[in-house]
Amino acid sequence: MSALHFENDSSNEPFPLFIHRDIYQIGICSFFMFTIIIVSILGNIAVILAIYKTPTLKEDVSNIFLINLSTADLFSAIFVMPYSSLALISDDWLFGTKWCSAQCALNYCCIIVSMVTLSFISIDRQFVIVYPLQFSSIMTKKRIYILISYTWISGVAFAIVPLFGRWVVYDYWEIVCAIAWDSYRDKGGLTYVIVAFIVCFMIPAIVMTICYIRIYREVTRHYKRRLEHQQHHIGIEQLNEQRKILVSFSVIVLMFFFCTTPFCVTKVIKIFISSDAIHNWINVMATYMQYLASATNPFIYGIFRSDFRTAFLKILSKTRRNSNQVHHANETNNKGTKTGIVCYKDDQVPQLTPTSLFIYNRKFDSVNTARNLNIGNEIKYI
Repeated sequence: MSALHFENDSSNEPFPLFIHRDIYQIGICSFFMFTIIIVSILGNIAVILAIYKTPTLKEDVSNIFLINLSTADLFSAIFVMPYSSLALISDDWLFGTKWCSAQCALNYCCIIVSMVTLSFISIDRQFVIVYPLQFSSIMTKKRIYILISYTWISGVAFAIVPLFGRWVVYDYWEIVCAIAWDSYRDKGGLTYVIVAFIVCFMIPAIVMTICYIRIYREVTRHYKRRLEHQQHHIGIEQLNEQRKILVSFSVIVLMFFFCTTPFCVTKVIKIFISSDAIHNWINVMATYMQYLASATNPFIYGIFRSDFRTAFLKILSKTRRNSNQVHHANETNNKGTKTGIVCYKDDQVPQLTPTSLFIYNRKFDSVNTARNLNIGNEIKYI
């Protein structure tokens, strides 16, 4: 039995037989939800930082798609998942009907943007592999921004329809605000779900499958051609490489279907048959699988790439180095030596007067004190 909070019960009866999650189920589900949220936030921030902090990654126009994907997944981890987590812990929705509608819209928008962006990434990679000479003229930055705009336009368009129709309620077993499937099946809900399922799930899934099949065929053809001109032991190494590529492409496609299919298919079943047709824990699983996509996408599309791993290591190394410098500076300060910064007025050699000499964290009490010190990029004083 699925529970839809904020939905009027036609029988005007309470829910004495309604099955709630027990404390152990809530604890286990909360742990996994919290883990997904943390991994999603850290992973997507890492991908975005790596692209912006690394010139070679930033110059690659294809990575604009990854920024868009990470942004949508990050929004979901910040604005959608935490409220599901709090509703799970409290065993009820505590944030009112308006935020319930907002959460539903944000959830649908982020899911659609993510799925459509994944299909565009597969198209982009197909052009890179199959049409390398034409790639730069086909996938221009302008066209990429147009495609990204489409992802958000379609996401917002499908997200606001349930708001205007006032179809949104809190689904206890989905642990998220969603459409009241049974109540609005004949009031536009059926048409909405069919169109959304085709446009936002079926078409991206078909596009991804076709693109990665073509990529694999092209890679296979390329390796076969190389094997004809190479020694046998080198050919074995190339075959091993080919297997790795096949595995990586398989992971991409399988993870897409693994994470998104339960969410999309359960909605179709609910709108065509009934909400009661889906077992309670299948509803829970469908929500978790969809949230899991936001946590796995940064790894599949970014962190597993060698150039991204190099960028992450550089950022971590720089962060560690800066941390060590700060620690060293603090130790120096504790020994009685402090460091300040001189700011010069109008970029001229300073005349040491109270109006032109300022020092971070402390001002000299007199100009004579300043003259007796070694003035440069750093000023040390006791």
